[in-house]
Amino acid sequence: HLPLPRTIAVAPVAVLVALVAGLVPAARAGRSVPLDAVRPAVAGPRRAGPVRGIGGMALSNLLRRPGRTLLGAGALLVGVAALAFLLAINLAFRGTLVGTLLGQVVSLQVRAVDYISVGLAIALGAFSVADVLFLNLRERAPEIVTLRTVGWQRSHLGRLITLEGLGIGLVGSVLGGGLGFALGAFAGGPAARVLEAALVATAGGILVAVAASAAPALLIGRMTPPTVLAEE
Repeated sequence: HLPLPRTIAVAPVAVLVALVAGLVPAARAGRSVPLDAVRPAVAGPRRAGPVRGIGGMALSNLLRRPGRTLLGAGALLVGVAALAFLLAINLAFRGTLVGTLLGQVVSLQVRAVDYISVGLAIALGAFSVADVLFLNLRERAPEIVTLRTVGWQRSHLGRLITLEGLGIGLVGSVLGGGLGFALGAFAGGPAARVLEAALVATAGGILVAVAASAAPALLIGRMTPPTVLAEE
């Protein structure tokens, strides 16, 4: 039960967070020069080498923008870690965690609203993964069109995008599951139960990331040579 002023305070806090998040991009934009507009938007990997198979190409594409890849994985990490910790409390402590803090007894009970909050965090991570894949596709539009003109089918390109989403999901979910396991183990839960919760949360995060890649994969059908050339 929250007072109305606290609920209304969410809006200015959200605006402040958005302003802080925009500081780094604004600073980078302020230091840009006109020559940046004609440079390639996507740089190749530092170590150039042969790419074998669709999986290798997906990995190479993710390494082109490591910061963007880690950003999408980090957004998923938060939700997966929280889910793993909540599941650990339910499985290891039967939904209630009791401990002491500064000499006072503290009782933490998992409720439905906690799972709703974690679900929203995971949904935000899924949107972040989809956004990363959308941006990558937009920047690689000429490359995608070239692959289609030399014989690649939409199924091949769809598999490529799905594997990229899988890669982001693996990084974020494995790290998030590991963090949730560490928190559950630190709270004193049985290792087997905490590990079970971490594995379930990790698998869920990976499935969410793969599902989030479906929307960007549909964008491939709209990438035709006339459309891409007109945008260029």
